[in-house]
Amino acid sequence: MDNSDVSTQCDTCDKVVSSKCYLNIHISSVHEKLRRHSCDTCDRVFARDFTLRQHISAIHEKIKPAKCKLCNKHLSSPQYLKMHIKAVHEKLRDFSCDGCPKSFTQETSLKIHIAAVHEKIKDFACDACEKRFSQQIHLKHHIKTVHEKIKDFACDACKKSFGRQDNLKRHIKTVHEKIKDFACDACKKSFGCQGDLKQHIKTVHEKIKDFACDACKKTFGQQGGLKIHIKTVHEKIKDFVCDTCDKQFGQAGALKIHLQSIHGH
Repeated sequence: MDNSDVSTQCDTCDKVVSSKCYLNIHISSVHEKLRRHSCDTCDRVFARDFTLRQHISAIHEKIKPAKCKLCNKHLSSPQYLKMHIKAVHEKLRDFSCDGCPKSFTQETSLKIHIAAVHEKIKDFACDACEKRFSQQIHLKHHIKTVHEKIKDFACDACKKSFGRQDNLKRHIKTVHEKIKDFACDACKKSFGCQGDLKQHIKTVHEKIKDFACDACKKTFGQQGGLKIHIKTVHEKIKDFVCDTCDKQFGQAGALKIHLQSIHGH
């Protein structure tokens, strides 16, 4: 029988916390989705003032006193350092999804994954394009980068800009440093992140393409590929123009190949 104090156990999800105060915080933030503490710099919201102050210190003031001795990465607290070592260096992810092979270091991350990916719960809708998101922070990031065109992280090597710092780091690592740690066992093609490898295996080797065009029935492995196809093939929208010969392309990559092969630059 569970000996925990019933006053500290959540009736909705059975989570047990150390005090009534933390139970109230859990209910308001997780189940009622209340975030009362807002960051003035980036508008991110938090359930607790302590978490907000920790966010400001680590993200905006760049104060990260906990250093990993294995890779020299700096983190904002000893707790995050332990999580980093466990997930990155020890490769331990104790919370596995029953619906797919993905695993997580935190139970909270697993629950967010299940709700967003498998249960398709996306409560936050964009007013501009009606795209939906599972978390408010993802909606805000979408509005900022897609509709407001704000991308604060620029690559010094090629001037390409990104909405998130981790995407910039991945770009530098895979494009400029040519580091691709994830190799396909079937064809030996390598990728910069595990997600791209999984997508490659699914679409290329397993031939699974879940997104079909209503106009011509062509299928794609990713929704982004389907959208590009509709825009360029059926709607005839080609935003990338060659300055030398005025030929138009639907993707920046196609324009780049054209410039290199036809015009030699």
